[in-house]
Amino acid sequence: MTTLVTRKDGIDPYPNVLLRGQVFLSIVQSINFFDFEPVVNEWLTESKIKTIDPSAWYPRQEWLNLLKKLEKYSNTTENQVSIGIKVIENSELPPDLVIANVLDAINVLIMVYVNEQKNLPEGDKGYEVTKIDDTHYDILDTNPYLFHVNYGYIWGILRRFLKTGFSLTYEYLNMENPNMGAIRFKVKLDSAG
Repeated sequence: MTTLVTRKDGIDPYPNVLLRGQVFLSIVQSINFFDFEPVVNEWLTESKIKTIDPSAWYPRQEWLNLLKKLEKYSNTTENQVSIGIKVIENSELPPDLVIANVLDAINVLIMVYVNEQKNLPEGDKGYEVTKIDDTHYDILDTNPYLFHVNYGYIWGILRRFLKTGFSLTYEYLNMENPNMGAIRFKVKLDSAG
């Protein structure tokens, strides 16, 4: 089994990983797109992508480059969270999918993570979910996506499928250098579900 490296600094530890173009399109479909459209246009030119094809595969590093570029722009948190939520909204899922709880929802997120990428290292699922009790769950975020985008992914998948309210908090597992370590998200349900 490969020992996976977790970093959140915008540098992909696995440069051969490819990401489906549909994920990139989530940026331009984000509710906040007009706030950062000039940055996206600049990135499209710099990356030589020019036009995003939803069925094409692009280096995951380009996605990270774009997300990092957005950090230098205003409303970083709000913009990155909205992009993460839009990725989840755009995810094509089986129409008969049944999501009964947080474990099921995060397993769908893992499925999306694996299906929307190629050349992932062995064992890389991006997330691990643990049930603490009927209203508390821990989600270990082990992928290279930036914190606020991951927050949007997790918030988006829970909002899309849970029938109960919830709160989502987090802790960095490398407090000395949060950009070089995993993040533990904590879900607390308003009631069992």
